[in-house]
Amino acid sequence: TVDMSFHLVKNEPKKGVVLHNEQIEALNFSNIAVLLVEDNKVNQLLLKNMLKKFGFDNLDTAENGRIALNKLREKNYNLILMDIQMPVMDGLTAALAIRSEPRITPLPVVLMGSANTAPELGQYGINYFLNKPITQKKLLNALYDIYDPERDQNASQRNFTVAGNESQ
Repeated sequence: TVDMSFHLVKNEPKKGVVLHNEQIEALNFSNIAVLLVEDNKVNQLLLKNMLKKFGFDNLDTAENGRIALNKLREKNYNLILMDIQMPVMDGLTAALAIRSEPRITPLPVVLMGSANTAPELGQYGINYFLNKPITQKKLLNALYDIYDPERDQNASQRNFTVAGNESQ
């Protein structure tokens, strides 16, 4: 068992906005189905614990892109968090395959990797890139940007821009 404590604060350096506790509480992630695609078991555990701490109740994992594609074909998800480097099928190849399937194309895809592995993400259909190591602050920033409660559109139907390349 891993016990993790987090201080949930969001900083947006461009706007100088801090996400306060009441705004965090307004985020309701309980109905969002997430597919976490990560081959490293330790990273899987850490990310699952962070996501659960943020209120995600519907969370599945896959160890590589091929398994992820199979799961995406069998179940409806609202968000994909995917590592860039994995055996069998890497995150970039999986992202291209996801974007080629009409039923799963609109899903937001968050790619995770080191800064030196970040390709031109737009050509792969990646919506958001997070530098590893993933901190709760980086993850919460990405989730808030994707599921901002002040937006009136469904997050899975929005067009996203590549962001989230902050250092903290």
